[in-house]
Amino acid sequence: MALLCASADPYFQKVADYGKDSLKRMRPIDSESRLFVDMANTMILGTVATRDDAEAPRSPVAPAIRLRLLGFLSRSITAVSIYPQWIKVISECLFSTNSTAKLRQNAMIFLQWALNKAPEEQVLHAAPTLMKNIHQVLAESSAGGTLSMLNADTIRGASYVAWGTLVRRVPTLIQEDLDHLHSIFGAFETESATVRLSIQEALVAMLPAYKPQRISSNLQFKARDSVVGKIWAYDSTLDDSTILSKSLMYMVEIMGFGSKGAALSLLDKRDAVFSLLDVQNPAVQLFAAQALSVIYEAKLFSDYQDGLAADAGFWNDHLVSVISKLLEDIEVPEHPKQLNRKLGSILALGHISLGLAIAQKALSKTWTELGLVKLESVLERVRLALANAIQVSSKIQTQALVTTALCSAIGEIGKATSMVGAVSALKVMAKQTDNAKVQEAAISSLSGISLGDPGQTLEIAQLFIDISGSVTKKQLDLHFRIGEAFAIMLGRFKCSLTEMSWIFPIDPTLVYGENGIEADAVGVDMLLEAITTRMAVSMNTQERQAAAIWIMSLARFCPNIQHLMPWLSKLHACLSRLLSDRNELTQEVSSQTLGLLYEMGDAGLREDMMYSLIAMFGTRGDGKPPQRQNQQQRDANNSTSAQQLLHNQIASNEPLLEQESLGQTPDGHTVNTTYKSILSLASDMQNPSLVYQFMQLATHTAMWNSRCGAAYGFARIIERAREAIQPYMKTIVPKLYRYTFDPSPQTQNAMKSIWQALLGPRTAGSNIQTSQSDSLSSPQSGIGIVEQYWDSIMEECLTSMGQREWKVRESGCNALSGAIGGVDSELAVPYLERIWQMSFRTLDDIKGSVREAGLKMCQSLANATVAWCTPHDEAKPSQEKQAEAVLKVVVPYLVDVGAVSDAEDVRNFSIGLLLKLCKSSGRYLSPFTPIIVERLLESLSNMESQAANYMSFHTGAQGISHEDLESARLSAVKSSPIMRGIELALEQLTPSSMAVLVPKLQDIIRHGLGLPTRAGCARTVVILCVKKTDLVKPFASALVKAISGSLTENSALQRQAWAAAIGYMAPMLAPGMFRNLLKHLEKVYFEKREDEVRGVSGQEYKLGVGSELVSDEESLAELLRLPLMQLTSDSWANRIQSAKTIVELAQMVERASRTTELGSQMSTKSARLLEALAQTTLPELIRASQGRLWPGKENTIGALVKVCGSCARIINKQTAWMEDDSQDSLQHFLKTVPQTVCTILLKEVTIGETSYRREVAARFISFVEAVPIDIYDKASSVLIDIARTGMAADEKSANAMDVDVDDDAERSMRRPQQLLLVAVVIKALQTVLPKDRLISIDEAAALSHVLCGVAETGVWNTRVASLACIAALYKHCSAAVSSNSLAGIAAIQDLLDGMNTGAALGAIRTCATEGKYVTVRTAALDAAEAILGCIKAVYSSDAEESSHVKAWQRDACTIVETLAEDSVPSISDRARDVVREWTRV
Repeated sequence: MALLCASADPYFQKVADYGKDSLKRMRPIDSESRLFVDMANTMILGTVATRDDAEAPRSPVAPAIRLRLLGFLSRSITAVSIYPQWIKVISECLFSTNSTAKLRQNAMIFLQWALNKAPEEQVLHAAPTLMKNIHQVLAESSAGGTLSMLNADTIRGASYVAWGTLVRRVPTLIQEDLDHLHSIFGAFETESATVRLSIQEALVAMLPAYKPQRISSNLQFKARDSVVGKIWAYDSTLDDSTILSKSLMYMVEIMGFGSKGAALSLLDKRDAVFSLLDVQNPAVQLFAAQALSVIYEAKLFSDYQDGLAADAGFWNDHLVSVISKLLEDIEVPEHPKQLNRKLGSILALGHISLGLAIAQKALSKTWTELGLVKLESVLERVRLALANAIQVSSKIQTQALVTTALCSAIGEIGKATSMVGAVSALKVMAKQTDNAKVQEAAISSLSGISLGDPGQTLEIAQLFIDISGSVTKKQLDLHFRIGEAFAIMLGRFKCSLTEMSWIFPIDPTLVYGENGIEADAVGVDMLLEAITTRMAVSMNTQERQAAAIWIMSLARFCPNIQHLMPWLSKLHACLSRLLSDRNELTQEVSSQTLGLLYEMGDAGLREDMMYSLIAMFGTRGDGKPPQRQNQQQRDANNSTSAQQLLHNQIASNEPLLEQESLGQTPDGHTVNTTYKSILSLASDMQNPSLVYQFMQLATHTAMWNSRCGAAYGFARIIERAREAIQPYMKTIVPKLYRYTFDPSPQTQNAMKSIWQALLGPRTAGSNIQTSQSDSLSSPQSGIGIVEQYWDSIMEECLTSMGQREWKVRESGCNALSGAIGGVDSELAVPYLERIWQMSFRTLDDIKGSVREAGLKMCQSLANATVAWCTPHDEAKPSQEKQAEAVLKVVVPYLVDVGAVSDAEDVRNFSIGLLLKLCKSSGRYLSPFTPIIVERLLESLSNMESQAANYMSFHTGAQGISHEDLESARLSAVKSSPIMRGIELALEQLTPSSMAVLVPKLQDIIRHGLGLPTRAGCARTVVILCVKKTDLVKPFASALVKAISGSLTENSALQRQAWAAAIGYMAPMLAPGMFRNLLKHLEKVYFEKREDEVRGVSGQEYKLGVGSELVSDEESLAELLRLPLMQLTSDSWANRIQSAKTIVELAQMVERASRTTELGSQMSTKSARLLEALAQTTLPELIRASQGRLWPGKENTIGALVKVCGSCARIINKQTAWMEDDSQDSLQHFLKTVPQTVCTILLKEVTIGETSYRREVAARFISFVEAVPIDIYDKASSVLIDIARTGMAADEKSANAMDVDVDDDAERSMRRPQQLLLVAVVIKALQTVLPKDRLISIDEAAALSHVLCGVAETGVWNTRVASLACIAALYKHCSAAVSSNSLAGIAAIQDLLDGMNTGAALGAIRTCATEGKYVTVRTAALDAAEAILGCIKAVYSSDAEESSHVKAWQRDACTIVETLAEDSVPSISDRARDVVREWTRV
């Protein structure tokens, strides 16, 4: 909606263009969406503030946006179904103050759309308001308002059209009132020529409201005068021939069905009617000729019906001269300019002659008796002239329009007068002409002649029969035209077509007599004999088509002819056979006609028809032969029935309709499928008589949409059939519902037609779709039908899915798929298990199309199940109960049946649905989690590709290792959707469901097959430990016991997975169980010879130690026993692993002690745990660290330092729990630990490879940070020597010019290690600076000398370390100022002099100008700032500073100012702050 508004932006064209482009890229706007329509209405109308609505009122949107919105509303059915919103929208757009001309035009378009599409009750209710709006628009324009200046003609024309449309929809609005008609005609005098066209259209729409059937006789005369008078008064303005023809048609209808006076009143205006004969439109000419016919017929009959003397001069002089003039017109050459006049004259001669002849016959007097001899003579001339003209046309090709007009005129005259002279020519045309219109005109003319001359009927009928065999596929309309002709000829005035074409206000009995209006019995027998004996069984497709269509014509247009009754049985037999015709139109016509014949017959005949039709298809719906009711009585009466007529065929062993003999339709389907299905549907309901109603309802051939098909008015038949079937709806709907999903499109369409006809046109667009996948149970309308007959539909569908015929199974499956979507779960639950059972059965069907239908069914059912079982934020108790009921059926069935099925498709689908339920069902799934997890774990192996299993036995041939393949398989397990489903399911575990799950997991751990299943089980245990710790803890011992036996299985990766699972559960074990686990691991470690198995045991031991397992000294001692024992092992790997284990244990003890401490004090338990750790491990670690150097010894040194760090608080005497005598020896030992460890570390840092020494130096730093101890005196000399030696070696390496390439390569590899060692050693010197005392001048001088040298010549990392140490050294001096007297300050000043501060500033200056490394310049700033701070602290009390101190200050400030110009903001900003601070000082 935002983009739509942007696209109509009236101020910024670029915004509008962007909006339009964006809309083009999006999905088209759904103008039928209720949400869109409501938003559009709100935007057009605005909102009004209410008391309950806190939102401020909104004004209507700009006219440009309203114009855009109206464009969509004018195409929306939904928009005109929301009452009274659409009326308000129209009024707002028409009469709002800011409305524009374009907006008003579109508002009128929307009004016309609403008048045509809105529901009738809404239009009826809104009619007064709409009429008022229309008049207001017209009034405003006539008053000279804005409308008259802004494209007023268009708006006024649209207003008149809307006026006429409104009157057409609501005729009661103007009935008994001619003001509207007078106003419309009055507008002709004032409106422009452009608007008059719209007025004409409005007039045509309005005239049906003034039909005689709707208004009183008194008003008829007034309407007649208004209509006729105004039409002729403004005939020159009626330049739209289509509108004029419609106006004339209504005028003729008013005259024909009114009194004679209605026609006589037009006598004075006959000249105007004559003038219309010259127009180019044939329809106008025809209606004008008919009007003249009625006028002269009424005049003649009125003049002579009372036996009074009439004005013979009018007839013998005036009319004779008029007819003579018309005769002259038809004799002129066929010139294009004269063609219209010639055609009009021909038609006028024919119709006027007919009208006069009818009046003469109705008076029962000869022309001589009437005194109209001259008129008789000229009428004879007319007959001869037309006969001669048609004979010429039959021999010489003339213009088709002229020939057609001649045929029409002759046919009209022949209705009341013999035209024998023209019959032969018409026969030739009907049989031989190539022009379809001329042929149809000739046939119609012959049928009219037979009315006036019954003696010609048989001969003409035989001609029509002969013509039928030569009709081509493009001339199918000719069959219908001949059928209509037969109905007229044989039915005469018992035919509805003849009655409809009688336009004269006189009873036809007066013209033809009582016998003349009755049907022609001989002709009926002759025609039906030819149809039943020859045409219906002909090999010619066109003759079979003609037979079916002609029978339908007689049955449709002449249902009351008694002569048809004896033929009904034979006709029924013929049509029954034609149901299996290869031609689809023949089938359709036959099916329709069978219904008509069934309606015509009596009860006995209907029963015969019913059983004979069913017998043709061999069986009833249940497979048994049909049985007639009251058979003995009927045989006794020797009644003739269709059953007897077909007895020979039915009694034979061969089926009447072989599958192969029926042929196929163009789409490849057997032709009799549709009707056999309809018969089966009727028989299954135990009422086979319904077959005829079904056949009438099942119309879908496009031919019925043509002009010929529409003439047969099957809407009435369908309505009658619907009424007859209504009592059987309860039985029909389930079976019909299934048939609408039949695999055959032909059957499907027929059944959908029946469904739509039964449910009414409202369901045509929503219930029956165009594909089998669409649902009949649309929420809009069809869902009520399906729910109403739910039980019956379910039984029908489920039963059908188990039938032997694949089409029945497929249709049942499709029907069930359509019914299940959107239905309430409460209805589905009783059938769910059967539905799943039959769905899985079809999913494994032998027929491919049935399997596809089964898959669609399963998908629909899965979607419905997920929808039913998805929790909502505000779920009602009833919804939860329904979801629980669904899951109680679905989950066990999927787990116990679907997931273990032998059919792969069933297994895959079941697992897929379980995964969907795990994702969506949430808390509803809690009771079913154990069985779902178990089945999903088992499916991990079942659903693994067979290629993986094959490759596991052929890894060598595939070029990959066994470990790589297993790793890939385990990775696939971890990332699989099934594993994700298991994780989701585990989130819904409860204590009760956990108790059920654990035994299942134990069984899979012990007996599970397949690497994916076992790996998935291990991962499941880990997930439980991480996410559901509280639930796992009570069952940890049982799970560990089950897993412990799997630590020695063949797969190395699987062993690691089991080890990880045990590691996660180890903290949850009871102390006794934990000790047993350790013993088991120790046993595996030492007794198994395979290195991989022993490695997993050690890994497991490490994971166990790394967990929070230690709860008391006993558990700790048990954990430490094996690692301490292995510290002195002959295996270096064992030593390393033991050291790492001790580190993990120390970390765990440290965490445990800190979590249980009280404030800043340790608890008694924590203290004793730390004491046990120190007492147990430190002696062994000190002993192991003092031995000779071996690869990996740094791990032992690290373990020693880590334990000291973990026990630092008791080593530093921060605990108060050493009260008894038993602790004296431990206390003494702990006091000696720092010095002992420092001695070991300082010794180790001087021996071995450079990398080892660097690791020891790093551990030394960690030790000093954890255990504060003043060892600077002892450590500084060692560390300074290492730093000095390292820098000397680096300088020597850099200056060496050795040509030995190998030595150069070795030296280049050794140099980075040496520099790293120097950097770490300098960091160690910084760390050991004493906190409580001031170092001596000699110590400071030695340290400063080394640091300055390193800063001057070192690489970036050593420079950073040295500068940091320089800063720490001067901060050390600053810190000593506050704790010393004046004498002490003097000592500090001496110390600064001894440290050679100037040299330090020089080194710092060098580093400050280093442009490559930001870290070096940052460290230089820190060092300069530390020196300035030290100078400030030390010399702040001196009145006069010495010159060298001032020099230090200047140098330091210069360095800082240099760094203030640095390109790095973090450095320059800090430097400026330092400068400002020092400036203030």
